[in-house]
Amino acid sequence: KSVNYMENLPNEIFYEMFDFLDGYDIYQAFSNLNNRFENLINSSLLMTIQISSSTTLDSRYKHFLDSNKH
Repeated sequence: KSVNYMENLPNEIFYEMFDFLDGYDIYQAFSNLNNRFENLINSSLLMTIQISSSTTLDSRYKHFLDSNKH
């Protein structure tokens, strides 16, 4: 019986999936999982972040800053 893991997919598949997701959601879902995913989301590829309002922008900005305090 063969077992496949999502982590075994090539980077190109993740980049294709990321095209359908918001950059903020990608960061929330994949950051701090392991070095590979950190490198994927921090790569030079352009990710878009959809902001529907200034309230959403403020909320996401504050959450991002709080989660990255050292």
